[in-house]
Amino acid sequence: FAAFDADDRLQWANSSFRAALGLQADEFPTWAEMMRLSRQRGCGPVIDVPDFEAWLASTLGRRGKRSYRAIESRYRDGRWVLMTETCLPNGGMLCVGTDVTNFFVAGRELREARDDAIKAAVTDELTQLANRRSFAAQLEDWLREPGHGFGLVLLDIDHFKRINDQWGHKVGDAVLVAFAGVLRSLIRRDDVAARWGGEEFALLLREHEPQRLLALLERLLAAVREMTPVGRLPSLRCSTSAGVVLALPGDSADEMLRRADEALYAAKHAGRDRLQLAPPLG
Repeated sequence: FAAFDADDRLQWANSSFRAALGLQADEFPTWAEMMRLSRQRGCGPVIDVPDFEAWLASTLGRRGKRSYRAIESRYRDGRWVLMTETCLPNGGMLCVGTDVTNFFVAGRELREARDDAIKAAVTDELTQLANRRSFAAQLEDWLREPGHGFGLVLLDIDHFKRINDQWGHKVGDAVLVAFAGVLRSLIRRDDVAARWGGEEFALLLREHEPQRLLALLERLLAAVREMTPVGRLPSLRCSTSAGVVLALPGDSADEMLRRADEALYAAKHAGRDRLQLAPPLG
């Protein structure tokens, strides 16, 4: 058993959890730090991937996005553990691991294939963000929440065609991956980042106060300007334009997306590398 706070930092864990993850009694890392420590110490789940940091970024992008989920993993001590994650009203998370070695080994390959298929259906392959289909479904879910208050943002990488034409599509892909990394680094666990299509991205942000929302996005624009997607091309710099809309009572997904798209067009028309907040209806 383990409990994490809203910042995904361990607050409490029993001795079995600490032993399985290789944690000392006085260690209270974030979940990401815990994964790195476990890997260094040869404990915890087996993460058999060519790029551990890319796997970690992708996993962090999904962690806490659903109120409940269960993940079955093989641990370095040979056991199979079913870990459940339950999101709490205060933004924290309760994790419970159960040793299922004797029950589920026979069907492991089938379940792994199922899990891979589910992940592929909701994830953009290149950036490892949510895909358009997943984002649209989550937008509908957010709109169904009582008293919802949040922001929707559409972003477009400025002059992306020029980047592809000048540097080639591999560099263009590197720009998309780096841009996704900037989004992932600035949003909170219960926010959503997605690749909407091509060089266009989308965000759902649990923030309904315009000034705080715009301040966050200004930091995002600044981070994109400082982004160096390809180390051997230091002269390659990027910027982004963003259309921002706040959820209103009675809003539909189509209406929010329409207003955000109009605001994005206005930002690009005004010179790019800027934000445009959609005006309230009426």
